[in-house]
Amino acid sequence: MSAEWTITGLTYDRDKAERRVDGNNPQVSCPVLFSAQCASFSCFMTSDINPSMERSLIWEKSPQSFLDTEEKEAPDGRNERSIVASALSGPEVLELLNAESYLRLSRMEIADNKEEQLRYLEKLGLIKKAGSTYQIPLFSVYLLARNLSDFNRLAGKRVRIVSYGGNDNLAPVVFDKEFKEGIVEAFKSIYRELNGLIPRRERIDLESGRRLVELSIPQAVVRELLSNAFAHQDLSSEGDGIVIEVFKNRVEITNSGLPVLDPLHFLDGGPAIKNEKIFSEMKNLGLVDGQGHGWRKIVKELESRSLPVPEIKVRKNSITVTLWFEKPLKLLSLDKRNWTVYLHTVLRYLLSEPANNASLRQRLNLPESKSSTVSKLFRQAAEGGLVKPFDQHSSNKTKKYVPAWSQDSSRIPVKTKNFEKQKLEGEKAKNTQNPSSNKAFIDDEDEQLIQKAQQRLKEQGSIRVRIEDL
Repeated sequence: MSAEWTITGLTYDRDKAERRVDGNNPQVSCPVLFSAQCASFSCFMTSDINPSMERSLIWEKSPQSFLDTEEKEAPDGRNERSIVASALSGPEVLELLNAESYLRLSRMEIADNKEEQLRYLEKLGLIKKAGSTYQIPLFSVYLLARNLSDFNRLAGKRVRIVSYGGNDNLAPVVFDKEFKEGIVEAFKSIYRELNGLIPRRERIDLESGRRLVELSIPQAVVRELLSNAFAHQDLSSEGDGIVIEVFKNRVEITNSGLPVLDPLHFLDGGPAIKNEKIFSEMKNLGLVDGQGHGWRKIVKELESRSLPVPEIKVRKNSITVTLWFEKPLKLLSLDKRNWTVYLHTVLRYLLSEPANNASLRQRLNLPESKSSTVSKLFRQAAEGGLVKPFDQHSSNKTKKYVPAWSQDSSRIPVKTKNFEKQKLEGEKAKNTQNPSSNKAFIDDEDEQLIQKAQQRLKEQGSIRVRIEDL
């Protein structure tokens, strides 16, 4: 499998098969052969470059898709169009496939005549006529099956919901159910059951002052993630169906297979289709929007409720999306804080509104007094290579940020950790000569301690107050 990559700061000699990082050469393109499913590599093979590369390369922009668009056939012929049942009579087809649910959901008139139903399915390409018998392709089974267990190759694709009484899967199981039907019939049942398991929370409406009860995770987010899981199911493996786990503090949705897009581009990557026929039918039935805006809707909806961003874990043969009911900023690791800043920045960028201190404070529901904290979050995300300043010369409070892969500020260098360290040391050296300005380096907690100490000294005269006493 090959793809065209743009590599920043790399030159190479075809004859000597040598390469070196060169800051004067902004970028070159070369065909790269790769097997790893990731956006950057420390070692790779190529027809033009010596494969013994010891250091990581910096990519100008991550690839939009991990999959070769020309590769249509799944391993071992397990393509969504492959035939999984043949030599079937008309009644046998209708016994295996739920034609009524499909026609009802597509708002078509349900014919009482079984022959008419078969003609509908054949006309729509959901079944194939082979002489006097019928064939059923794999995608039709995944969509319309009354029971996936009737088809050996899809028996393991049943969706399972498990709810636990604690925060891990060692806690007692309070709900466990498998859904045997295909997408058309199972989707509404899974959606209803999952919404019933997600805890409720109270919220005060700021306009009316009314107390509202709502799900800890918005229904729109649940629906989009379910749609994504179904549309991007890996049909090349026989087992590993969708597993939804509900814990006391979060929901995890695990799907088999690798994502079509790099997770860094879930918001801006556009429609990326793994199963074309399934995706097309789900679009016709109104189960997906078909425009590739699902993840954009998810992040926007979570931001509007000041809820934690979704966590994405890509493993060897699966992807897990975690939605937290609540998780304070102080409990997030550095990587999770950077991910929060990155998704906010990408969303604002797609709205043609670069992210800034005020927008991130609003997203995190932080007061203006936390402006310095928010500036630090942006700085850390920039050091992590996820965002970069849009206007370098503005103050921290008014500075705007865009995604690191954005071309809008490609000439603006991203501030590195060393740059920030040197700047801070320079300001401290300058303030050493002007002690009155050292207050800028005292954080809020230190300021509170100093105020308490001053108050205690005022009350107790000249008695020395220890910090331990405060």
